[in-house]
Amino acid sequence: MVYPPLKLSAALSRQGSAAHNEDAYVCEPAWGFYAVIDGATSVVPYRVPEGMTGGWLAAQVVALVLRQNARQRALCSLPLNAVLALANDALGQAMQDADIDTTQPENLWSACAAVVRLSDTYLEIAQIGDAVVEILYADGRAVLATPDQLATVSETTRQKCIEARAAGCNSPSELMDFLRPHLVANRRLANRPGGYGVLNGMPAAADFIFSQRIPLADITGVLLMTDGLRTKGTVPFVRDEADGLGVEAVVKHVHSMGLAGYISWLLSLEQEDSTCLRYPRVKVSDDKTAIWLSRLNPHDEN
Repeated sequence: MVYPPLKLSAALSRQGSAAHNEDAYVCEPAWGFYAVIDGATSVVPYRVPEGMTGGWLAAQVVALVLRQNARQRALCSLPLNAVLALANDALGQAMQDADIDTTQPENLWSACAAVVRLSDTYLEIAQIGDAVVEILYADGRAVLATPDQLATVSETTRQKCIEARAAGCNSPSELMDFLRPHLVANRRLANRPGGYGVLNGMPAAADFIFSQRIPLADITGVLLMTDGLRTKGTVPFVRDEADGLGVEAVVKHVHSMGLAGYISWLLSLEQEDSTCLRYPRVKVSDDKTAIWLSRLNPHDEN
């Protein structure tokens, strides 16, 4: 059993405007192990007979591996980056079992993930993609503890959405037809030099996994979140900030509003622009998943 100074305050996952929630999360308080996973559907569509997408499957495969490793004490000594590498291998095997042609990047199921494991004195972090970990300190500082490996790709996609709207692509099908060549090109950057990291079965994904240990002293909150909780670079909803609400500010909003309150607020803002015309983006609402760990537990939402 692990008795860290940070406790689980809230863990929530809200489906966006797509047919399935392609996010997942893992909460194992007994072992101080937490993770959020954001599955991404292949550009070439894949669905199981029940209708779930490759992105949904990717998130579930990764979550299963992380959950199993969190519960197996013999493997707790494995660094978290090694655990994510195991999840990547499992995802590759799952695609092989489904007869996916993995030589074509647009066919690959993929997932971003952010994972933390607590000890009595430090916080261990592993991350890949654009799921991130935010840390709130006792002095009020909010620090992004992991890189957003898709920041450049996300901004380019936003610009392409603006171009699509300017070209008169107003329906979802027209938008996707316009974006498809761009999305295929993006997938070909995954786990390659000059590109970004993501779990997609490629052995090179292991080279893109970010990891570090941070002392727990003075940490009052830790937020793990998928990119649906963020606005900067995608949806600049905050009227008095030209770039929208950046990731460093999200954790402060969660601390003050509670996780459920923050997600509800963001969903309402997205619905105000349900046509995606004022703030061009790929879809009205992305899946939103987060875990909030806190010393103070000001919002008990479990």
